[in-house]
Amino acid sequence: MRAADALVAGDPLALTADGQTWQQAAAAQTVGIDEWVEPPEPVYPPEEIDEEEEEDDEDELVELDELAELEDELDEDEEEDEDED
Repeated sequence: MRAADALVAGDPLALTADGQTWQQAAAAQTVGIDEWVEPPEPVYPPEEIDEEEEEDDEDELVELDELAELEDELDEDEEEDEDED
């Protein structure tokens, strides 16, 4: 019954661990424009490059170059076929 009586009276039903109502806790955590401080830039650890990844990247580039050459050859063959017609 105490909760019902507190609710009717407009009293807080629960308090934070610090003994504050939700309104008091919200106000304590709110920062006004005058109090705002720009946070510093984050510092990230340097990226470690795995040698295997680097080799994979090189292999992928070689494969892409080979595919581009094959595509060029195919285009040339198609142009030759069109010229013959």
